[in-house]
Amino acid sequence: MPRRRATQACGAHCRPVDMTSVLDLLCDHAIRGYEEPYKREVIGVLLGRVRRDRSRSIVIERAIPYRCRYRTRTKVDPHPECLRRRARALAARHGLAYLGCYHSHCEEAGSRSWALSAEDWDIFLEDGRALIEVVIGIDYAGKNARPAAGGRRRNRDGTLSYWRDGYYFRVTAQPRECRGIVSG
Repeated sequence: MPRRRATQACGAHCRPVDMTSVLDLLCDHAIRGYEEPYKREVIGVLLGRVRRDRSRSIVIERAIPYRCRYRTRTKVDPHPECLRRRARALAARHGLAYLGCYHSHCEEAGSRSWALSAEDWDIFLEDGRALIEVVIGIDYAGKNARPAAGGRRRNRDGTLSYWRDGYYFRVTAQPRECRGIVSG
């Protein structure tokens, strides 16, 4: 199976996304799913705020794991309305806005996927309140890995490469108005 490559074709109209405060938590949750028997995807809720300045950037302040019964190596399938109710309750409890969700993509048979699939987009766009979807692609870093200084590197396509604890992560933060990530 060929590797999937992501390219960002959107441009300046996409909102900047700040997920610095939750990146380690997202990666920890992805590792837990990856280390389960048969590697399983994970899912969670993103809370935060939208800056009121000209940038209207999205600031993710909390990432809360969501328990989902149906999880496989290539799919996580929560009941959408239950997830939305839980997200609204969490947002009210923490005094933050519900921004959207995150989920992981586990390496499968040597291929890595970090872009939203067509099915991911359909589910994301179904939730009218969601502003962003984050995908955490995870794989073992490998013995030949050459991590960037500080463990992070911003890629030309807008994704973030991150190395930590023997794992390689490729993180895609996709705002609703920016359907520019294409996998192929």
